[in-house]
Amino acid sequence: MTIGTTPDQCPAPTALVSVRFSQPREFVAELQARGPTLEPLVRLTLVGRSRRLQGRLLSGQELWAHASYLRRTENLVHLVMLECDVGAWQGVPELDVQTQQRADQVLELVRTAAKTAGLEVAPGRYATPSGR
Repeated sequence: MTIGTTPDQCPAPTALVSVRFSQPREFVAELQARGPTLEPLVRLTLVGRSRRLQGRLLSGQELWAHASYLRRTENLVHLVMLECDVGAWQGVPELDVQTQQRADQVLELVRTAAKTAGLEVAPGRYATPSGR
């Protein structure tokens, strides 16, 4: 919990909640309907994660598209996120081309929606205090 100020300048508790999407079109619909209010910015990046199967580490990485923005309503700050698995990244161009194409499609969909809404797109991602 963080502290914010109310119009009369008395500290008021502000809760942080997260809203997570795994489908890019659902995230874009939310962005268009209820976009950021704290700053006119959408953070957008790709994140690699270790691949595992039944607890065993596999070669390569899972590649995820991550987009996020901040929205405030009364005493809540909403961290609105897209976490979309775009495929496996093997480090072999012939195998990675589909993953790269999927990643590019997701990134372009979010960039276009943000631009249409008059928002800036910047690298990086917002994270909750727990690191997620």
